[in-house]
Amino acid sequence: MKLGWLFFVAPLAVLGADDPYAAQLFQKHCAGCHDSSTGATGRIPQLAVLKTMTPMAIQKTLEQGVMKAQAAPLSADERLKLANFLGAAVTLERKREEIANPCPAGAGWLDGPAWASWGGNLANTRFQSGKEAGLTVNDLPRLKLKWAFAFQDTSTLRSQPAVYRGRVFGGGQDGSVYALDAASGCVHWTTSVQSQVRSGIAVGEARGAAAVFFSDSAGFVYALDASSGRELWKMRPDEHPASTVTATPVFHQEGSTWA
Repeated sequence: MKLGWLFFVAPLAVLGADDPYAAQLFQKHCAGCHDSSTGATGRIPQLAVLKTMTPMAIQKTLEQGVMKAQAAPLSADERLKLANFLGAAVTLERKREEIANPCPAGAGWLDGPAWASWGGNLANTRFQSGKEAGLTVNDLPRLKLKWAFAFQDTSTLRSQPAVYRGRVFGGGQDGSVYALDAASGCVHWTTSVQSQVRSGIAVGEARGAAAVFFSDSAGFVYALDASSGRELWKMRPDEHPASTVTATPVFHQEGSTWA
């Protein structure tokens, strides 16, 4: 059994970890939902979970993510103080050009079983034949964990990954998107978007080039180059400040070209 874990850290201005004013902000604006001692329950991450996240991830959630509306009454300085108060004390800087467990340079695409959309096909049947999957019923009891992957600053995952030509594409709560090797779990590329990746991932191919499509909790829909992670385009269907997109895009057929 092979396990592949990746860990990243983000820059931190170590301010206010014991800031009484930030503690007051938390009690006034956050404790009702995020502090179990006040009776808060359910799937909302509690204080102990928030303390494992980086201040950058928390600040991004407050300013661009799912807590944007709740944090609107706070000033930019108050949001920063709150993020530093809640976040774990990280002192190393994440460099985009550095990837843990990178795949070999120049690794190509592979042919094999795929699940490139939410429903599996345009009819959304969520069905795949044994021939397409490369598995039979008799194979299921023999399945074992081959590798595992950990998303940074994440207490929940709401984005269904897609499998396409030997790669697994997945999005995280911190806005990161990864292209992993399906066989080994190594990382082909990673990039970050505006906010939490909220939808599932869809992959489509036009003019021989594959693209990854998804949406985030800030209401943006994206297309990334599936080979490199480069942004091809992004758009916001609704400009309302509280808008979000939860539905997974569907790739139908080749339309207009992208640059």
